[in-house]
Formats: sequence, structure tokens, C-alpha cells
Amino acid sequence: MKKLFCLAALVIMCVSFSSAQNSFLFMFLHKKTDQKELPKEQLDKLMEGHMANIKKMASDGHLVAAGPFEGGGGIFIFNTTSKEEVNELIKGDPAIQANRWNLEMLLYSPRTGSACLAKEPIQMVMYSFVRFVPNIAKFNVQDAPELFGKHDEYLKKK
Repeated sequence: MKKLFCLAALVIMCVSFSSAQNSFLFMFLHKKTDQKELPKEQLDKLMEGHMANIKKMASDGHLVAAGPFEGGGGIFIFNTTSKEEVNELIKGDPAIQANRWNLEMLLYSPRTGSACLAKEPIQMVMYSFVRFVPNIAKFNVQDAPELFGKHDEYLKKK
């Protein structure tokens, strides 16, 4: 499934990020289709607190990247694999606490390359996001090495 997202590099200020890191935790903030409309002042206040929490997580070295999806929702890439740690980090986010999104956490271990840390000067950039979810079951498990090999080759070309 392809989603476009705008990397809000404004929030990427992690200077303590280690390039040796091999695994991360993705948090998807999925747009709610049944979202209740809020008055502009209330929504602005929630988003101001949301951005302040993002900046704090980034400056403390917990966040590698964050940004909105085109059409709503967004993504955080955390510099940890601990769901418990991430749950503690997002406790201070008023928009998340107000249940503005459906949250999904996934461990991310790059098969090729790694998560890229943006550097100053910060720019807003559009990226394509492809979520590779192979359908491996008892009947086709023998094909898994070939499937992952093809996927790795595809990634190396991009």
C-alpha cells in the first residue's frame, strides 16, 4: 500500500542518533474517518502541544523523523524498539491523548540501508512510502527466500 507523506523535517533535530542503529519503531497515526469536528481554537491548541512534544522528543534524541501523511494522519520513527518507552514518550502529547488518531506501532528493521536522519537546513520533502507485507503461509513458505531476495534487489535499485 502506497501512501505519500510529507516529512516534517522541522522536527528532526536528533544529534545523538547513531548510524549503527539497526532497528526502529514506527508509529503510524492513522486518520480517523469518524473524527469529531473541533472548534479551530481547540484544534490549534492541540496541534501546538503536539508539535511541542515532537520537538522535545527529537531534541532528546528519541525521534529520528516525523511528519504528516498527505490527506491526514502521520508517522513517527523512534530511535528505539521498545513499545513501553514509546508509550511513555507520547503521554505528553495532547493531540494523541485527545484520541485524534488511531495508533499503530511496528518494529522496523531495514533489510537494506537504514533510516536517514535529516540535517540542517531542514526542508519539507514528499516521499513515497511503500508498506511491504508479504503473504507467507504454510502453503508458500518455501518461496519466502526468493520473495525477500526480489524485494532486496528492488530496494537496491531505488
